[in-house]
Amino acid sequence: MDDVSPDRETPTLRALTEDAVDEARLNDNWRAIAARRRTSPPRRAGWKVAGALAAAAAVALFVLGREDAPEALTLVDGGAFDRVEGPVVDLSDGSRLQLGADADLEVLESSGQRVALRLAHGVARFEVTPGGPRRWVIEAGARVEVVGTVFTVRRDGDRVDVEVERGVVLVRHEDLDDGVTRLTAGESVRVGDTEPLALAGEAADAPREGTMVDEPAADEAAADEAAADEATPVQAEQALVEAEPAPPRPSTRRPRGPSADALWERADAARAGGDPSDAAAALRRLLAEHPRDARSAMAAVTLGRLALRRLDQPAEAAEALARALALGLPGALAEDARAMRVEALTRAGRATEARAAAAEYHDRHPDGRWAEQVTHWAPASSP
Repeated sequence: MDDVSPDRETPTLRALTEDAVDEARLNDNWRAIAARRRTSPPRRAGWKVAGALAAAAAVALFVLGREDAPEALTLVDGGAFDRVEGPVVDLSDGSRLQLGADADLEVLESSGQRVALRLAHGVARFEVTPGGPRRWVIEAGARVEVVGTVFTVRRDGDRVDVEVERGVVLVRHEDLDDGVTRLTAGESVRVGDTEPLALAGEAADAPREGTMVDEPAADEAAADEAAADEATPVQAEQALVEAEPAPPRPSTRRPRGPSADALWERADAARAGGDPSDAAAALRRLLAEHPRDARSAMAAVTLGRLALRRLDQPAEAAEALARALALGLPGALAEDARAMRVEALTRAGRATEARAAAAEYHDRHPDGRWAEQVTHWAPASSP
């Protein structure tokens, strides 16, 4: 089998980490607006002529606006998009929603200009077709605003995680600097989790700074001083021996390590700073020390992508992606993970496992987006 180059120019899963947002249309619109602003209005025009032209323009805009106004978004089969049913929802503009098993997603508005959804709980992945006329807003404790991109939102109570695969989104929340942040491909943010971190090795019964501690009563202190004066030298020496503190016992209590939140933040900061090795180390520790955290599946996917794309460690990538699939992923993200795992196994030289993984991909996704690439990486063995 031919070696698979990570820099291959043919379409591969590298698209998962590229920014596919088409900014050309937005730039053209801004240039047109600027040009209109630079155009000076005529200085002299009869008020009657101007009034007639304005009235005609208003009528034309009204008629053309009614003809050109985008229609309300519908399901791909033409049905009304007023509720979310099933794990996958395909829409008339080519957009797609994938929901996790416990996701609760509600349609607040679906019109020609705006789509507003509310994620009450769980994880949902959004593929919004770029260049569309509608502004998408996801309400999930935090507000996510987007024109065209692929991103995932996970909500667990007040905690919200947003991760962008392609494109650009704006996330608005009071925890963020100035209340807003901009995420691009490969970036993520977590808001709404304010649980304080415990100090490592802090005793549970140790008084905190600023708390009241009972002092011995004045009469008790005087009585102890008088008793010491009346004690014999032998009694005094014995009292000193008994009062001497015993040597400290070695502690068997393990200091508490970083929380899952702290490790997730460290991974995010390392990725943003261009340090994939430190990001991978934080994700490995998160998976090892917090295996039941709600973000474990996403941490495993991210680790697999870093190991495959940035660190050239395909064997680790294959294991991380297998773990992510075992933990459970939304439909489209699961398809991407299965395809990346085939590539990772092939690059690791594990041809038999790669063929088995490819067979599983084709079985689960017979019309999958990556079917051609998966077959290239791990073609079926000849009979």
